[in-house]
Amino acid sequence: MKKREALIILIILTTAMLSLLLFHNAYRNKRTVIVKDADNGILLSVPLEKDGYYSVEGKVGTFHLEVKDGSYRAVDVECPNHDCEDVGWVSPASYRPIICLPNGIIVELSE
Repeated sequence: MKKREALIILIILTTAMLSLLLFHNAYRNKRTVIVKDADNGILLSVPLEKDGYYSVEGKVGTFHLEVKDGSYRAVDVECPNHDCEDVGWVSPASYRPIICLPNGIIVELSE
């Protein structure tokens, strides 16, 4: 095999590997649930694919976030009106922020 042929094969293999890497990263689920305070400070950042029950201290009590099966919701929140719990499950397809005004907490989905 000549040097020129080896170089062409090396370039083709390198291009193929880079294409696979970029394809994998582009289609991988990278969504993150971000819990912020009223001043836009990040209190919690959780990958959407990591199921769990998370707690954050708000202005008037504890804000609980449940992440399950690629969706999330506010649950058992310590605040006077519980409007944030009424939002229900939020998925990427039905995205809307969850806002708990008494606790000064905003839950958003980030890519």
